This record gives sequence, C-alpha cells and structure tokens, in this order.
Amino acid sequence: ILVIPCWTGRGVVLWGSTNGISGMVIESVSYESERTPLLSSAQQDGENGHLGDPLLDGESLDRQNGVWPMKILILMSDTGGGHRASANALTDAFKHLYKDNVSVTTVDLWVEIAGWPFSTYPWWYRLVAKYPVAWMFVYWYGKLPPTRWFQEQMWQVMVHDKLKAFLNENQPDVIVSVHPMVNRLTNNVLRRIRCIDMKPTPIFSTVVTDYGDAHPMWFNKDSEVTYIPSEPVRTTAIKFGMENSKLKVYGLALRREFWDDKTDKFGKREKLGLSVSKPVILLMGGGDGMGNLELISEAVARHINKELGPNGAKLVIVCGSNRKLKSTLAHNTWPVEVEVLGFTDNISEWMEASDLLVTKAGPGTIAEAFVKSLPMIIYTYLPGQEEGNMQFVVDNDLGIYSTDAEVIGATASEWLGDPERLAEVSSVILQPYPLAA
Repeated sequence: ILVIPCWTGRGVVLWGSTNGISGMVIESVSYESERTPLLSSAQQDGENGHLGDPLLDGESLDRQNGVWPMKILILMSDTGGGHRASANALTDAFKHLYKDNVSVTTVDLWVEIAGWPFSTYPWWYRLVAKYPVAWMFVYWYGKLPPTRWFQEQMWQVMVHDKLKAFLNENQPDVIVSVHPMVNRLTNNVLRRIRCIDMKPTPIFSTVVTDYGDAHPMWFNKDSEVTYIPSEPVRTTAIKFGMENSKLKVYGLALRREFWDDKTDKFGKREKLGLSVSKPVILLMGGGDGMGNLELISEAVARHINKELGPNGAKLVIVCGSNRKLKSTLAHNTWPVEVEVLGFTDNISEWMEASDLLVTKAGPGTIAEAFVKSLPMIIYTYLPGQEEGNMQFVVDNDLGIYSTDAEVIGATASEWLGDPERLAEVSSVILQPYPLAA
C-alpha cells in the first residue's frame, strides 16, 4: 500500500480520497490540464499544430463540494528576469480566465523559504552572469549527473523540511514551477507527504522558459504536465526521460500587454513622443542591462549616421536596472538621436513602435519580439542556458547573431536602408510558428 503511491504521480487517489476536497481538486485540475492549456494566454495544440484562441473563454472549474478560491502556488527564483516575468504572466492569465475563482501566490523558493545561504542565489546570478567562463562552469556543474546529484542532495538535506512545512501551512491545490532548480526538491517533498504522511498532494506542473534547448533540471517525471515552448525542447525532454504524453507545446507565457498581437506602429510612436516617419532601433540588455550594450550602441549609431545620415533613425536604449550604464549612455555625445531608458514597464509599446531589435538571447524578450513581428539582431547569450535560444532564432531565419559591434552596426543600417529585407524577416515571424504563447 505504501510502495504503489510512492511511484505514481497521483498516488493519493488509490485511497479513495476523491470524496474529499483535495481529491476533487486533483481530478478537476488534472482533467482541465488535459482539456485546455491553463498556463498561457494563447496556445498551440502540440498534436495538430494549430494556434488556439489567444483569450480563452475559461469554463468554470466545477468544485461543487469544494471551497473557492482554488489556491495556486507558483514557485520560482529571481535568477534572471524571465522567471519572474513568466510567473507574472501566468498570474495574469489565471486571473483573466477564472477571475475570483483562483488565488495565485508567487514565491521565490530560495529567498522566501530556504533562507541563507540559498537566499543569496539572485546576487550570485547577477555577479556570475557578467563572466561567461564562470557562468559556463555553473551551468555544467548543474548539468553533469554527478555534480547535479550532489547539489540536489544538499538541497534535500537543508531545505526539504522547510518546504514541507510551507506546503502544509499554505495547502495549495496546484503548484506551478517556472524554474528548473525547484522541481526535484518539490516533487521529493510531495512524495514524502503522500507516502509517509498519507496526505493528498497538489497537482504539480512545470512551465519551461527556454526555447532551443533546456537544462535537465527542468524535467521531472513526477510532473503531471510540462509545458514547453518548442519542438526542440520536446526532443531534449524526451532525451532526459520525460513521457511524450506529459509534454505540451504551447510557447512561452507572456505578459498581459503582449496578449493582443495587433500592432499600431505609428499610433504607438505618437503616444511615446516619437517621430512617425523616423525608423526606430530598440537596443536591450535584459532586465539587468547585461552585455556590451555601450559599445554596440555606439557602433550602431555610428553606422546609421554614416550610411543613412543623422536623421536616419532613432536609437532607444533600455538599460534595465543597470543605473551605471544608463548614466554613462545618457551623458554620451551621439551622432544620431538617442533616448536612454532604465527599467520600463511598457516595453510592449516600445517594441510595437520599433523597426528592429538588438538584444541578448533572453527567451522572454525573444518571444515578445515574435508577437510584435520584430526582426532581431542577437549580440550575446549566457553560455549553455541561452545558446539554444539564439540558435532557434537563427535557424528559423528570424534574425541574425553576431558579437562584433561593427557587424551589428553595419547590419542594422543595411536593414533599415532596405525596407524590403526588413519586411521579409518580419513576414517570416508572422507565420504561425509554435513560438509565443
């Protein structure tokens, strides 16, 4: 009796607990996850390849004998802006679909539950991401089986009881992971609750946020369903032992402002105080303003001035939370019109007003550019983690990749000087690929 549920994703139903509230939640949510993709504002059916309605009608999750609202817990880590953005996007989608019938809470497992020293992970991420060699070491430390096993055993020893106490206290109906480092530990805790404590456990699902490849920590066989953004990630998931029936290709979860894929370039330019007739190049370095954005911005401005003249285009440079970079760029002398921004919450409007995006290979930014049909030049990526995202863009002719600032500047001026080439790339992005949710 104890062994069987230990090795099943929903062993609790073996005890007939579907008569209780938790059992009804498990059955209802499991059925719903097979029937409609709850975790995206739009979706693609992984079997027939057709895009779904971007705003679902959201049929009620019938909990006739249950208690509303259904409690949804999103687990993540603030190691990179994309995980928090995905969590916020899912929260918006749940609220849109089910209104007051759901209560959604997002928790950084390592900061809010695990405590020190794990609470320093976000700080270490920002430091290590500045040095590609150091980042590659960390990436492979977590990817190679021996070192990955060692790290997961350390989490098991030091964090297991804290997470178990948190789950017992908060009693979520559904757990959604948007970060690879929370999956194995959480499923171990849930198995302990099922097998030893003999209690029902919430549904566990995963939302993968990498496009072209994915770290093995993303994939856990105990996950009821794993939402993935692309077919290449499906291949990776199966390689790491996932059942194909548990994989759903729905793209990435995007923020609410990107749900409407209708574009009004000139209207947005007027709203943002931009010239309606002057082309706009948007340069971004992610939420932390990473990459050699200063050197690249200078090269792009120089080539635009040389090839198209001082009024050939306007550069909008988004530095994110990097205040030092923002101050440096704001005090530079530029040969063309330049606007320097810090962290901004209306990036969808800036993308819609732009003709070209120069960016690092963050999956969220790439997906948002897909929605806005915005051609891309990718100039950097985190080794291992984001390399697949870059390759995905290049392989599908959705943009180019170069680390050479002069090549990037020359390409930007060439594309802006050739509207047909720019329109060609944009039209490819408009095709119904399984790209953005």
